[in-house]
Amino acid sequence: MQWKPLAGRIAGAFLVLASATFLTACGGGSDGGGPAFDVQAAIAGQPVAGLDILPGMEPQIVLQPGQGFELDASAAVNWSLYVNGVALPVTGGTVLAGDVAIQEIGINQWQFLAATTASSYPSSPVDVTLVVSSVYDPSQVAQIDLHIAGT
Repeated sequence: MQWKPLAGRIAGAFLVLASATFLTACGGGSDGGGPAFDVQAAIAGQPVAGLDILPGMEPQIVLQPGQGFELDASAAVNWSLYVNGVALPVTGGTVLAGDVAIQEIGINQWQFLAATTASSYPSSPVDVTLVVSSVYDPSQVAQIDLHIAGT
């Protein structure tokens, strides 16, 4: 009768080892505490040299009216958009911010692609903030400040 508890312990140990192997194979568990994502930026189709945006960073990127911008994430993220401090829905539409229209062209968990247009040079700058947070670890956050120049 003593073999049953031993068999149960062996089965339990096997289950633990199998679970650990599965988590390692599927990317689960700890990855050593590295950043959950990084974001690369491009303005008017040109990569912003030397800019690798990681959680905790708050870089500022300056662009001119009429230039588009693209943000590419290395992992699934959520994008939150603020124009001149006002939260706006990230819906793929067009947002008017003063003299500038920001058209959200392509948005998914890996990319934020937008174009800016202005009928004339803006009389004042437009500040766009994108808050990027990891889908899997919401404590991993970066803030990207886009400054659209004015006269």
